[in-house]
Amino acid sequence: MEHRRSLISTAEALHRVFLAGTLRRPLFHTRLPHPPQRQQNRTAIFASKRFTAGQGAAPSQFASPVAGTGPPLDENINASEVHLVSPDGKLQPTQPLSTILSSFDRKEYFLVQVSPPDADQTPVCKILKKETFRAAERAKHKPAKNALTTTKQLELGWAIGGNDLGHRLNKMGQFLGEGRRVEVVLATKKKTGRVASREEAEALVKNIRAKMKAVEGAREWKEADGAVGTQMTLYFEGKKKK
Repeated sequence: MEHRRSLISTAEALHRVFLAGTLRRPLFHTRLPHPPQRQQNRTAIFASKRFTAGQGAAPSQFASPVAGTGPPLDENINASEVHLVSPDGKLQPTQPLSTILSSFDRKEYFLVQVSPPDADQTPVCKILKKETFRAAERAKHKPAKNALTTTKQLELGWAIGGNDLGHRLNKMGQFLGEGRRVEVVLATKKKTGRVASREEAEALVKNIRAKMKAVEGAREWKEADGAVGTQMTLYFEGKKKK
């Protein structure tokens, strides 16, 4: 009887050691989630890559063809009201900038400020075809091939005297005869103290164009900028020498 109790005790001991130990171990391995800090880092890296890939907007369709140059265009004109030059060169009364911008096809045309920036004066603007404007801007910045292609600029006041005008027109004729380009800039000279009438200003422009036409082969290669009586630029070109 004592021998049988000893066998039972031994069997119970072995059962407790092996079977109980097996029950305490989990049957399946549980995968622990990533630590919170590591998961946040993954999200931040993904967001950073996505942001970088989306950076860099396309250039504005209203930008000047030569970066950082050219006159103000459209909403970049720094004024709430502007003067508009009509197709026949007449200066119109001031109008709100927003009204003018909504009056033409923005896909085909620019509103271009043709007067120099001046905080004391209302900007003078003109509606120009985009293709025409861009071609003119590229031409301005195209390097000259030789000395004769250099553009000469002559500045005249609207109230210029007869002697001075004759001297300037002779110079213009000389440059055109050499095959050069000439820009004639007309503006009100503050030092003269006299403001030319509308009739005087129109007669001056007519006189200048007549002098240009008197030079064989000369032409007005680009539409004039500005308006009569304010600031205006005429673009002439002489016949190229062979």
